[in-house]
Amino acid sequence: MVDFTQSDGFVTDAQGRRQYANRDDAALVKGTEVDADDHNQVRNELVYLVSQSGLNPSNKDLTQVYQAVQKLVAAGASSAAVGFTPVEQGGITGLTEDKVNIGNASGGLSAYVAGQYYGVLATQSWAAGLFATQTALTNEIQRASDAESNLQSGKYDKTGGILSGTVTVEGNTGGVVAQYNPGSPATDTYVNYPGFVSVAEGRGGEFHCQVQEHVGYKFIGLFSLRGSSGNWRYMSLPEGARINDSDYGDVAYTADLASYVPTATYVSDFSTSDSRVINLPYGKKIQSFVVSVPSNGTNSHRITYPEAFSGASVPTFNGNDNSQSRSVSLANNTTPDATGFDIAVSVHGNSTAGSTDALTLTVNAIGPR
Repeated sequence: MVDFTQSDGFVTDAQGRRQYANRDDAALVKGTEVDADDHNQVRNELVYLVSQSGLNPSNKDLTQVYQAVQKLVAAGASSAAVGFTPVEQGGITGLTEDKVNIGNASGGLSAYVAGQYYGVLATQSWAAGLFATQTALTNEIQRASDAESNLQSGKYDKTGGILSGTVTVEGNTGGVVAQYNPGSPATDTYVNYPGFVSVAEGRGGEFHCQVQEHVGYKFIGLFSLRGSSGNWRYMSLPEGARINDSDYGDVAYTADLASYVPTATYVSDFSTSDSRVINLPYGKKIQSFVVSVPSNGTNSHRITYPEAFSGASVPTFNGNDNSQSRSVSLANNTTPDATGFDIAVSVHGNSTAGSTDALTLTVNAIGPR
């Protein structure tokens, strides 16, 4: 209530104040209407006065305005005496009369209530380093909103999509996982689980790496390659079995080499530059060749090996010629040696003893290399 009445029928006095006028029917004065605003303004002002003094307004106490004025006057006098406005202890319903101590401590402005320490009070300067201002919070909300918008426009949907560029997974554990639960597939059927695919787009090449299950039997690591021809080649890594190549069969392992000789040993054992010489294991060799010898009676003839043996040899030969009744044998009192042996050609029957027709002799000899 900061002004004079505005009710209908007011009158203005000599000082210019709007005043109430009594009703006078005889004089045809209707009087001033007393409305709710006039009553409410007066009451509101009085209630405000009482509450500001620290009292709890009550209709049962008709001395509260007086008490309020006294308290406010006393507070003003105290302020004048001490040089500042004091803080009242309690005085309002809900507040206790416990002693409150407030003072500066090593950690900042601190408070005790009834002797119990409540800690450092949160001041504006203290909160500035720990809490965001409204402006900073607004900026952060905008930044998060922008990030969400960018994420939505560039994200990869879990149900499928296309990624471009390189994806890197760092760390010593984890990685990219492709998985699938087939439920309860029938025994002896095959289940191909999701894997990883590399495609030469537009070129025809395609490579797959995945797990395959032969249900009830084993799991297989499967590598699949399709070339430009459109044909597939598979490399399987099964449980408890050899790696298999669909084009070239099972893969050999170093353990398999125990059943084989090294290439150097094989070359040393079997290679030769003369087709008439066959090298054998364990330091042996066979020489097989054909030679022509003259037939001139019982004279001895020397047969020389294509390659010398390293020791005594054992030759066999066949040179009989039944048409001329000639036969071949080792020469008397001779023994085959490392370089060859001596033979004698015998002519008998109706043949001419002096025949000089050449005799073809097939020789096979074995001995040490």
